[in-house]
Amino acid sequence: MNKTSASRSYKNIAVTSGYIKNADRTDANKSSNTVPTAFYGLGFVLIEAGKKYPPTEKGWQNKPHSFEKAQRWCKKGNIGILVNHPHAVLDLDHPDAVKDLQIPETTAWETRPGRLAYLVRWSESETEIAQILQGIGKKQDIAQIKLYRNGAHVGEIKLQRTYQVIPPSWKSVDGVRIDYKMVQDIPPATVSFKWLVEELQRLGISFSENNIGKARLDANIERLQNVQREVVLRADGLQKIAEDCLQTAIERGIAGCRNRTGFELACLLRNYGIDASTASEYMLRYQQAVRDRGDHEYTRDEALKSLKSAYQSDPPQKKVALKDQLLNEILETVELWHDGAGTGYVSFFINSGFASYPVKSAPFRHFLTRKFHDKFGKTPRKEDILSIVDLLDSIAASREVHKTYLRIAEHDNKIYIDLGRSDWKILEISAEGWKLVDRAPVRFIRHGRITPIPEPRRGGSWKNVIELLRLSDRESIILTLSWMLQAVWPHGPYVHLVLEGEQGSGKSILAQMLKLITDPSDNLLRRPPRDEEDLFVAARNERILSFDNLSGIQDWLSDALCCFSTGATYSKRQKYTDWEEAAISVRRPCVLNGIEAAPTRPDLLDRIITISLKPISSSDRRSEAELISAVESYLPEIWGLLADAASAGLRNRTRAKERLRGRLPRMADFAIWIAACEEVMPWDEGDFLEAYERNRSESMNTLIESDILASAVVELARQEALKERCFEGTATLLYEELTQVAGVDRSRPPKGWPANPNWMMR
Repeated sequence: MNKTSASRSYKNIAVTSGYIKNADRTDANKSSNTVPTAFYGLGFVLIEAGKKYPPTEKGWQNKPHSFEKAQRWCKKGNIGILVNHPHAVLDLDHPDAVKDLQIPETTAWETRPGRLAYLVRWSESETEIAQILQGIGKKQDIAQIKLYRNGAHVGEIKLQRTYQVIPPSWKSVDGVRIDYKMVQDIPPATVSFKWLVEELQRLGISFSENNIGKARLDANIERLQNVQREVVLRADGLQKIAEDCLQTAIERGIAGCRNRTGFELACLLRNYGIDASTASEYMLRYQQAVRDRGDHEYTRDEALKSLKSAYQSDPPQKKVALKDQLLNEILETVELWHDGAGTGYVSFFINSGFASYPVKSAPFRHFLTRKFHDKFGKTPRKEDILSIVDLLDSIAASREVHKTYLRIAEHDNKIYIDLGRSDWKILEISAEGWKLVDRAPVRFIRHGRITPIPEPRRGGSWKNVIELLRLSDRESIILTLSWMLQAVWPHGPYVHLVLEGEQGSGKSILAQMLKLITDPSDNLLRRPPRDEEDLFVAARNERILSFDNLSGIQDWLSDALCCFSTGATYSKRQKYTDWEEAAISVRRPCVLNGIEAAPTRPDLLDRIITISLKPISSSDRRSEAELISAVESYLPEIWGLLADAASAGLRNRTRAKERLRGRLPRMADFAIWIAACEEVMPWDEGDFLEAYERNRSESMNTLIESDILASAVVELARQEALKERCFEGTATLLYEELTQVAGVDRSRPPKGWPANPNWMMR
């Protein structure tokens, strides 16, 4: 090609990191698992899904596949294009190193974010290419030229007898799925190889490792020396093996068996990786040793014929069990890790999202079973799946440790919420707003109970939410909506909501609607737990628990709910072990409803909001299905409102803390969070704290009124105050005074009344 044509003016585009200037991204990738049309007419190689190499077939260089075959294969695996003259690929790991390179508009794609590859067509013949290669010190049959700048490798020019992976392939980098993406789905441009070489040299690119720094060169030398030592050791080991095989063959090479034994010896030498030339020496030694053991001479030609037959045949392939094949594939495509308690987890790409499950969980066992059936077309044995799970769990125990989160987490001043979707999209909330993201910087896990939250939608109204929940008085509205804001608050301590009222006041349906809004699952209402273990197991599977129809709160449940508010760990001996312990750590808000659901212990009373509901008239009553359907249809707008409130909370946390300084209630963190969110709530700043303090005071008064002893103490104090004095005396005297004030019949004292004066001293 002459100088004029080599330096002609192209309709140029500049190489940059991540995109091509003046070139719009194509829609080639919108239809997933489709080979871009720019590669039509080329030969293709087939590769396993998620891998760059090796191709699935031996001798792939001479077995190009058609565009149609590649189209079918890419629905289940990766593909690459064969690179041979006149086509070539410029593969740039660091496009910024050649950012001033001007090349024609051509086929281009991302191999990973910030890395580009270009398909071009040489204008020179193979002979002219060979001459140019010779001019830069390269062999004419070289497969690719590595590019260096300032001693650092920045890319390659792939010329012949090689391949390049193309879209819609993908690979895993540090446990994250990276898709190959088309940048320009247009036919390859014709480019001069001589021009490209000169341009690269002008930009400071070299084509050899001579410019690599001394440290890197020394490291390469040391690595080569190590390889040489390994080669020597391996050669010594192979020589000993070959000698043993030869001696065994000589012993067995009796009359009538010399040919068969010689062939077996040749196959053994082949299987151990001994080259044919070296193997021929051993075969000739064998021939000399057994030559005269039969009726006729075992000749040199017969020995070499056995050798040729053995080395022309394929070595026997060891059969790999189906479960081991599946295990190998799983190990290449999943990420294993464990939490602080030692529980093993697995993360993998599914439905375009990044999912995490406990290794020993039903969802992951189902995933393995489907994978086995899809791969082999048959149902796996249960023991095979369990053995894979056990092995993966043991591997996970040796991998990295990560903290786990259920439904909600905060990281770097942003709140992340697992919406429970099949594509594992995550809601990200910041002080500036909210959006959906593909993956969170934390590890969300699922235990199979949660159901999806719809994608939040802007434009909702708190007035509509209040009407759906059928809240009437202002205090109930403020406190119920404030409790709902814990759905977007990742920290705690949390406040529980108690719904009380007469029969027919709508306690259960309101509890269902609140659960559906804040933490939808397949269990909107639970029966009261039988014991502490049942309670903590339920809390492991759901973030917000809703208990229905409580008839009083037992002391153990009252203590456990206090622990749920501030955070606690429940532990017990692990089954089938002597000393190992299983533990569950939780911090959860709850909903409690019932005619006698109000707590009777002051420590829990400080951690609740009590809403008293009035009976619903017949004219206002609606069916449960109608109410649930109305909430479900408005759920996207409700979550848009909750996300807006959380964004305001992130913006205003510091200011709210300063504003409430000196007058914080017992649940200070909860109060600060609600005050921070008040900016977008349907009440004025400061209204929440007033309603909250009033609710706590009324709950305490109700508790005192319901306790006959506490009421007697208050009445005695009031009487003493009227006499302008305070009570002084023994426990017996106090007991008698209280008995008289309360009008208690000592022969038949009511429930909760002290049995004797000694109790007054406790």
